Amino acid sequence: MAQATPYRLLFLVWIAFVTRGLFYCVQQPMWEGYDEWAHFAYIQHIAEHGRLPLRGDTVSKEVRSSLGLMPSPYGLNGFNLRLITHDEYWRLPPEERLARKRALASLPAGFRTQADDALSLYEAQQPPLYYLIMALPYEVFRDTSLPARIVVLRVLSMLIASLLIPLGYGAARRIFGHGRTAVVIMILPSVTPEFMIDICRIGNECLAVVLVSALILSALRLVSREAGWRAWALFGVLLGAGLLTKAYVLAFLPLFIVVALIRIARGCGVRQNIAGFILGLMLAMASAGWWYWRTWQVTGTLSGEQIDVAAARFTVAEKLAAARNVDWVVALDELAFSHIWVGAWSFSGIRSWMYRVFELIAAASALGFIWLCGRIVVRSCRRRSLGFFGGKVAVLASTYLLFCAGLAYHVVVDFLAKGVPATCGWYLYAVIIPEFLMVALGIFNLVGRSWFRLAAAMGSLIAAALDLYTVDFILLPYYTGIITHRASGVLNTFHISDLHYVSVWEMFQRLSTNGPAGLGPTTVAVMWMAYLCATAGLVASAFILSGGSRTGQRLSPEGVKNNAGTTGLVHPDTQTHLYAGSARSLLPTISRLAFLKTVSNQQILCCDLAVPFSRPQHLDHKTIPARFHFVNRLFRPVVETFSGFCAKIAVRHFCAIEVWRFRFVV
Repeated sequence: MAQATPYRLLFLVWIAFVTRGLFYCVQQPMWEGYDEWAHFAYIQHIAEHGRLPLRGDTVSKEVRSSLGLMPSPYGLNGFNLRLITHDEYWRLPPEERLARKRALASLPAGFRTQADDALSLYEAQQPPLYYLIMALPYEVFRDTSLPARIVVLRVLSMLIASLLIPLGYGAARRIFGHGRTAVVIMILPSVTPEFMIDICRIGNECLAVVLVSALILSALRLVSREAGWRAWALFGVLLGAGLLTKAYVLAFLPLFIVVALIRIARGCGVRQNIAGFILGLMLAMASAGWWYWRTWQVTGTLSGEQIDVAAARFTVAEKLAAARNVDWVVALDELAFSHIWVGAWSFSGIRSWMYRVFELIAAASALGFIWLCGRIVVRSCRRRSLGFFGGKVAVLASTYLLFCAGLAYHVVVDFLAKGVPATCGWYLYAVIIPEFLMVALGIFNLVGRSWFRLAAAMGSLIAAALDLYTVDFILLPYYTGIITHRASGVLNTFHISDLHYVSVWEMFQRLSTNGPAGLGPTTVAVMWMAYLCATAGLVASAFILSGGSRTGQRLSPEGVKNNAGTTGLVHPDTQTHLYAGSARSLLPTISRLAFLKTVSNQQILCCDLAVPFSRPQHLDHKTIPARFHFVNRLFRPVVETFSGFCAKIAVRHFCAIEVWRFRFVV
């Protein structure tokens, strides 16, 4: 692992992500994902009727019949339908459960086109891009059973979401400038359980996460001075695609202004930025403007979201007044609850202290990130310009704050329409890349570069522990009838002794009950073991990389370049300072001869390596060649014996220090 390149490591992380995702796609029962049956009905309507669904259309008879045959999520009790929960389903006699499964497999093909007036297709409010894409594989698997189509669409949605790994790696690499560090950071979302639940279902969230991540990566690229009209055009196209996927991408429209202001603060031309701003905005509007014009005509709102439509009768002044009456502490608590882990649509929960652990980590990293932002502001005021690294931090912070502002608006309209100040915490996974990067930067400023990777590995361990606990001790026992809800609605606790009543093999048999015909208990068991191995491998990789060699480019976001045309300045670490000090004390003559600054020739001569002032290069104690004459070779054994360090390495470190002091790259 120590010899592998960052791209090979990233590929292994992606493989582990997909392996875990495959098991999540299989272990979740039918319609357990958030609003999954409504998202499926949207895709089915496009494929079967050849048009987008309208508000007021209903789901197919196939979807409605499946809801009555198979166990439904505990959260579906609010739809006023006669459904059977997982608790009730596993109390049924085995004969009746088998009859229900056969009835599901033998639903008539005509049910796919017949509408059922009992259930509205409320997800017709969503923009159409994801559903148009998914309609193509639906056409291919149209004649298969309903469980087979559900699993296929889940897997494809998960594969779309897996593109987050390379996109997130690119963003982390632009922030930290170190490939292995970026890989360690991307292990974190790979072991986050609620994120896996969110993307391993049928729904447009998977595509929205990828497009928003690509949008943020494009914004980070735009911060550099060299970015031209192509970068603005890509930014506009990505924003337009995001707007055609999810309405909450409207929150990122001001990001155009933010990026343009950052570029102006960095000394880029005002006219160039205005032209790029107009170009990107026009492309975004040309892509998605037709949908939002249609939505405005029908609902009187831009988003078209059903709660926003219900609150459309309130004026802006009334919404602002309602914002003052919202209990924001309760709203934040609900947001954190459903963001950390809520257990899909059955809305299970974990111990309260587990939520507090993640909240404390978030609070500590927020303090570290605010501290970093303060340092950037002070430094920018002194220099009267915004540096390259400061611009990228501004992009991350503004992206996250804009989305949080959108969620705050959703809390207000939900309070006006329903009287409940709440929103969906899993929406925050749309900005999972800036969230994890800001957490990483905050932790970096608290613990320093020496302990940062270990801290990130510990974060992966904590997230993986939550993942294993929630899957093996909550979800699997609940989905297989081992544990049930109490009369109060709280889920009973699973104990190992409960396996005396339902064995592990029977648990895998029950998991395969709602799946396709070819997905038997053996396949589920193999996928479960692969899931365990992938989770353990990700955590082990994080710890191995945290203890990897730190030679070469030094990890420090503080000194990242101010000019994209050169390699970033990186502060020397403690080891380099130690060797350099020893070289000055024990080898003063050799060190001074090794490093010479020649102003007349406009170049630096370091250990016989000429470095022009006009073209800075990447130098460190390994790449600088140290050449010593006869006297040096004569006295080196004596120096090594009494000082305990290698003179050759010491002089190289000395050169690295001096080059860095002359504002060259170390």
